[in-house]
Amino acid sequence: MARKKQRETYGNGSITPKQDKSGKQMTDKQGNPLWLVCLSFGYEKVMGEDGKMKKRQRKVQRVAHGTLADARKFAKELNDQYEHVDVGESREKTFGDVCDAWEGSTRNAGKATESAMNGYVTNLGHMRKKIGKKPLATITSQQVEDALAEIREERGLGGTTMHKVYAITKRVFAYAVKNDWLVRNPCDKIEAPQIDEVVNRRSLTAEECALLRARIDAAEEKALADFEAKEQRAFKYGTKFGRKLVRGLSGLSCLMALRIELATGMRRSEVLGLTWSAIDFGTGQVTVRQKVIYEKKRGSKEAGRLVVDKPKTKTSIRTLFVDTDTLAHLKRWKEFQGKALHLVMPDGTAVTQTEETPVCVGDKGDWLSPQSILRWWEGYEQRGYTKGGADGTYSRMGFRDQIGFPGLCMHELRHTQATQLLGQRVDLKTVQARLGHAKASYTLDLYAHAIPANDRDAANIMGELTGAPVKSTADVVKFEKSA
Repeated sequence: MARKKQRETYGNGSITPKQDKSGKQMTDKQGNPLWLVCLSFGYEKVMGEDGKMKKRQRKVQRVAHGTLADARKFAKELNDQYEHVDVGESREKTFGDVCDAWEGSTRNAGKATESAMNGYVTNLGHMRKKIGKKPLATITSQQVEDALAEIREERGLGGTTMHKVYAITKRVFAYAVKNDWLVRNPCDKIEAPQIDEVVNRRSLTAEECALLRARIDAAEEKALADFEAKEQRAFKYGTKFGRKLVRGLSGLSCLMALRIELATGMRRSEVLGLTWSAIDFGTGQVTVRQKVIYEKKRGSKEAGRLVVDKPKTKTSIRTLFVDTDTLAHLKRWKEFQGKALHLVMPDGTAVTQTEETPVCVGDKGDWLSPQSILRWWEGYEQRGYTKGGADGTYSRMGFRDQIGFPGLCMHELRHTQATQLLGQRVDLKTVQARLGHAKASYTLDLYAHAIPANDRDAANIMGELTGAPVKSTADVVKFEKSA
């Protein structure tokens, strides 16, 4: 017969030896005795399985390792931790409830854009399916870790996405701790999933950059000439004025957006968000203050709407110097755009260029959409077009294919900026600020592959410093064979 448990009352709880079925006190792998530390917070009324109301004790139980003195110390620390925690809330609130409360609080604070919130809620949804119905007080670190493993296996998600799931889960638990619903964050004891290493990030060489810029110049000259010829025909036929849109403005704007992205490494959404007030021709600087994106609220059946929003992060708000050639093209484009906009008369009144006019405009003089520039760059196929082929499909070749850069993603111009600057030994902090990254470590993680390009120079410098020039690869091989 098992012996009666020894019990030591401590404050509003108790300390009891943790025993096995035979009544013997259990120990951990190191041989330390185990103790059950229980804190009591009164009673609550709950509905029993028989439909009758019953009293249930509100309590928190933990296992302490070591001597009885160690258990007493642990019990005091536990009591201090729960001093300000609403145990009733932690037992009644589920993880799903906290997710809802966190989402509402974050939206009300206005600290995240709608697109960012959509990403948070999507990633959090994976964890909600696993532990969403569990009371906060019962969720352990092991349960969270098991849930992460199940999500990865069932959904086939990569390390980067799993890292986001972990990060947003930890953020929600931190919100619960802040509101005194939990004592500690279960994610604190869990190692974050490792972000996938990106190995297919493409960047252009210096020669390819020069070639791309030359072909942008040639395309711009042709587009300007074609636009002037088209407008002369419109004047001849009496259709020059009173139009709701002017064909060709968006194409010229796409060329200008491409030129700016190559010169600055700005995100496409940031380039499309530029207005003339953001460009200082006196100092040769461009200021990033906003972005243009398609935004669709998660769960909404409505099509995404074009919105002007704040940049991705606080560090994305920045001022960049622009080279003199790009600045000269921008100055000429501003003058040309101002005249062209006078041809657009949606309501009978000509559109007037102001400091708040977008640098890159659509054919109606409005914001150029991300989808428009993507179709211009990559090309597209359209079914049901009147000029389509036998299958009713009309295909348009993308600009990248026209100029000999097939498969090049526009965002890779941003990678090119970072790679080339680091390759030319521009300091990491400057590159980070130019790209608008929140941390220099993030820039380094993304573009560490660019730094070894200077390894030969570094080796030669060390060789000169030590008075022993670095041997060529052939000399090293020759020496090794002779040895």
